[in-house]
Amino acid sequence: MPTAPAGHLPTLDSMLDGIADVVPVDLPTYGMGAQRFPFVVVRAEPWACVIRPVVTSSHLSIDLHPFVNGEPATVGMGGMTYGRMHLMPDQFGQRSNGWPSLDLGVAVIGVQD
Repeated sequence: MPTAPAGHLPTLDSMLDGIADVVPVDLPTYGMGAQRFPFVVVRAEPWACVIRPVVTSSHLSIDLHPFVNGEPATVGMGGMTYGRMHLMPDQFGQRSNGWPSLDLGVAVIGVQD
């Protein structure tokens, strides 16, 4: 997997430099019990998302549970590499704001290979 050229993407520190509204969520070390992983609720009515970060021995997993008007919704997910947008495959016929979507979105951050 190619990596971004040096200087192409900001470091964590440079990305957050000067941003006043950073809300840090420091998670316990893996093995300290799943009950210690928080449920973070982000609301912008009528939309809401319950975010559940979980640390395993090999990666950070972030579950996204979407809601609209308090009812279960779907989440459309995509990503960018070298400035080019990539959407997940449209396999299930569900859409969220025009994007292919699923009932639960999961982001996995682990070993870069």
